[in-house]
Amino acid sequence: MSIEKNCTSSSPRPTKMQPAPQGKTSNVLSGPKRSPRTIETSRFGSLEIDDGKVIVFPHGLIGFTEHRRFTLLDHAPGSPFHWLQSVDTGDLAFPLADPDHFVEGYVVNPPLDLETVLGPFSTEDLWLGVIATFLHDSASVTLNLKAPLILNTRTRLGVQTVLEDPNVPIRFPISREK
Repeated sequence: MSIEKNCTSSSPRPTKMQPAPQGKTSNVLSGPKRSPRTIETSRFGSLEIDDGKVIVFPHGLIGFTEHRRFTLLDHAPGSPFHWLQSVDTGDLAFPLADPDHFVEGYVVNPPLDLETVLGPFSTEDLWLGVIATFLHDSASVTLNLKAPLILNTRTRLGVQTVLEDPNVPIRFPISREK
């Protein structure tokens, strides 16, 4: 998977996104240690979240613009799935997947200037995830490749962008067995 860096300060170039590290609370956005806060969640119970691991989406997420502060949790060690848990609303969490694990050649060319939204970054600072949907039979899973989430691990800012390519699917079916 790669992303085209679209910014005025340098020419666009493909970059490789980092996979999320392993562990209960992901270290993707490890900032300076600050006093932890406790949040009550409907899926994970009581969680202590270090403020240095809070991700801010200045524009929120599609359909959830009022929710802007999240943390990234690992689903299980070695799993390509993660959870984007709201730190302000305990019952709001989105399952995310590492698209590189499921989709060969997935390229993100965001229709916006990433440095304006995410702050300055190098290619190593970016992490990419897509929202996963687990259908009622629980054996079927789809990935929303049309609206990926891009995180700057240095600034702890994130954005969900909609790709303009009409061939990129909103519901890309995958096998849970992979």
